[in-house]
Amino acid sequence: MKDITIVTSLQDIRRHNMDGRKWEEYLEWFAITLQIKSPMVIFVDEDMVDFVKQHRGYQKTKIITQKLEEIPFYKYKERMDSIIETDEYKSKAGCPDRIECNYSIYSIVQFSKFWWVKEAIKHNYFDSDFYFWMDAGLSRFFYDMDITKDYPGQEARKQIELIKDKVLIQVSMFPYNDLYTSQDLGEEYLWDPRSYVMGGMFGVGKEKIDELCSLVENTFEKMLDNGNVNNEQIVLGYLYKKYPDLFIEFINDLRIHRGYELIVELSN
Repeated sequence: MKDITIVTSLQDIRRHNMDGRKWEEYLEWFAITLQIKSPMVIFVDEDMVDFVKQHRGYQKTKIITQKLEEIPFYKYKERMDSIIETDEYKSKAGCPDRIECNYSIYSIVQFSKFWWVKEAIKHNYFDSDFYFWMDAGLSRFFYDMDITKDYPGQEARKQIELIKDKVLIQVSMFPYNDLYTSQDLGEEYLWDPRSYVMGGMFGVGKEKIDELCSLVENTFEKMLDNGNVNNEQIVLGYLYKKYPDLFIEFINDLRIHRGYELIVELSN
């Protein structure tokens, strides 16, 4: 059975100036995330290379250095800034105090994750058919998972073999059951602050990444055309209802918002 590659990135966007979340916290979380026993493709600034090497050890790793202004969606920064500075946007955006409604660089990083996965698949450094994106800080959801074991576990790998033609997403019925059970979410949802699809971790078969990226970017550009900036989770939630055959869902059924149970489930 082929290895499954995890793609991740950590960018210093000075988030402590935005919502108080400290860079030092992310470094602590990232240090643990890097220890997962799976091939990894990691996008970081050159200043982070030694940190990655220290915590990855001798595991299969490809480090790709990019400056913040070189990441995939940075090209949209000026256009995004011109939108979020307007009173019209503030009046229409749901919960306009959110970080994505005030700091374009946050959403630039969030949307770039799809293209980082695409870049990893293009070169296929570890001959994988299936890829997972994992946010750098998701180790805070590892709970009691044993990170000394190969990841994903053997049973999980068998299940992944059956869904290589899908995009695997995590959906949460709590606290937005109305969104989850809706048959359709129209373009008005692209303004919504409530995300029932979780963007911190998703999986994709290598044959589906082009389709996923195309749909994401087309939707993102449609949002900009309409004077809208929102996060990648909202776009995934919109696309999931619009193109259900592309996706397969894992339901986070614990009543813990942002529980990311799939991470632990995959260790089995």
